[in-house]
Amino acid sequence: MTASVSADLVEPSPERPEEGTLLFSVDFSPMASPFFEPNRPSPKSIEVARMVERCVKDAGALDTETLCVLAGVKVWAIRVDIRVSNYEGNMTDCCALAAIAALRAFRRPDVTVVGSTVTIHPPADQQPVPLALHHTPITNTFAVFEEANVIVHDPSLMEDLTCDATITVAMNTAKEVCALQKSGGYAVTKAQLNECLNVAFKRTVDVSARLEEVLEALKKKSAHKVFADGVKPPAPLGK
Repeated sequence: MTASVSADLVEPSPERPEEGTLLFSVDFSPMASPFFEPNRPSPKSIEVARMVERCVKDAGALDTETLCVLAGVKVWAIRVDIRVSNYEGNMTDCCALAAIAALRAFRRPDVTVVGSTVTIHPPADQQPVPLALHHTPITNTFAVFEEANVIVHDPSLMEDLTCDATITVAMNTAKEVCALQKSGGYAVTKAQLNECLNVAFKRTVDVSARLEEVLEALKKKSAHKVFADGVKPPAPLGK
């Protein structure tokens, strides 16, 4: 699975002149599974893309107002493209984690605004700028089996296809529920939902810690590459 982020300066919509845009696209390639056809969005890809959007955009992880460069003139249009190459179940969690990791690692070009003129600075002149992410939601999916009264965390493909219902919970390390989605006809009890929330929070803490380690290592590697290419490191504070 790969997730890539791109950014373009565009004119904002007249209805929201001070907001940029954040779009998600999920593509299940035929190589991932014979269930999917080339160049044709599947219901599964649309479902996953909507959940990822709810998890990141609707939950306020990335406020689209922070993407405004010059109100009514230029805003950033951020696009996250996720491509699945192996379909083994629980694609929502995988795609959501790939999207949030890509957004956390992404750096957009720095810009300068003088009057109504917007100047984009190449990375060789000024260091790119990270996106203003307020928190890091992590999704957890559970498969519910009614007859056996069993809930399976991180279901496999077979479990995903044979379960009576699925529950997807997006949480952050502050124990805030960022998004909640249930599919299937089975009515989940309050006790079952609470159990899912408790398990989701524990995994959210573990995954968030691991993600921070990976991003920190990537940051050090990227800084070394930039400095090696001849870009001056930032001056120490107070100088």
